[in-house]
Amino acid sequence: VEERRWIAAALLVLVTLSIREDAGILLGSAGLYLVARGERPKAGLAIIALSALHFSILKVLVMPRFLEGQQAYANIYSALVPHGRQGFGPVLETIVGNPLFTLGTLLSERKLVYALSILAPLAFLPLRRPLALLLVVPGVLFTLLASHEPMIMLSFQYTMVWGGMAF
Repeated sequence: VEERRWIAAALLVLVTLSIREDAGILLGSAGLYLVARGERPKAGLAIIALSALHFSILKVLVMPRFLEGQQAYANIYSALVPHGRQGFGPVLETIVGNPLFTLGTLLSERKLVYALSILAPLAFLPLRRPLALLLVVPGVLFTLLASHEPMIMLSFQYTMVWGGMAF
């Protein structure tokens, strides 16, 4: 994208989206970075739109069809779901409607150790530039907001959500 090699960029976006349903979150974050940086805002907006469409179609339409109407992986965020509710809607309501409670779920010793284990070897480089913070948003969403213990294990696959974006 930075070199304006649009065909290669489009192919790589499509390949990335084909990997997993949540790859759209990673690409959306990268698109947001491009928009905020101001150098390739149209490309960034296109990446955000395509990523959001991909994620929404898979999470809302395709996956529930094969899971008998249940939302995939909503149980990972169980601490953010109010009693008697289920799914991603209540998770989003908690994040937006009760940010102090949400912040409290982030502030555990195990999550702090996990984040330090990823960021300290990089000399906290992703945190040094405010714009680069956009790139660690997927790591926070997938791991630190989660209630499911394996999500904050360095040996679990979601650590790589931090890896590529942090570098």
